[in-house]
Amino acid sequence: MPLERSCPIPAIPIALVLFDDQREMQLYVLPQFKDFVADEDVAYIDALFLDFIKRASSDAASLFMQISSLSVGPLITEATGEELVRYPEQMKATMNFVEFDS
Repeated sequence: MPLERSCPIPAIPIALVLFDDQREMQLYVLPQFKDFVADEDVAYIDALFLDFIKRASSDAASLFMQISSLSVGPLITEATGEELVRYPEQMKATMNFVEFDS
C-alpha cells in the first residue's frame, strides 16, 4: 500500500529532453536538481541521465520515444510536443536549465 502524504510535494521540472531535426538529442537539467530529488533517488537519476547520454549517441530516436512516455519512478514525463513555445509553463520553468555534463 503506498504511503499517503498529508502535504503533496509539487512536481518540479528537473530535466528537458530535446530532439532536433538532425535526429540528435540534448539533455538539459535544472542545475540544482539534487536539491529537489529524494536522497535515495539522486544516484539513480544521475545514472539514468548518464545512460540517456550514452544511448542517445547510438539510437536517439528510440530513446526519445521511451523518455516521452515515462510514467513511473522518480522521473515522470510531464509534457511532450514538437515546439517548446506551445508549452509556456514548461518553457518558463526550464529557462535556467543547463546541458547535462557527464
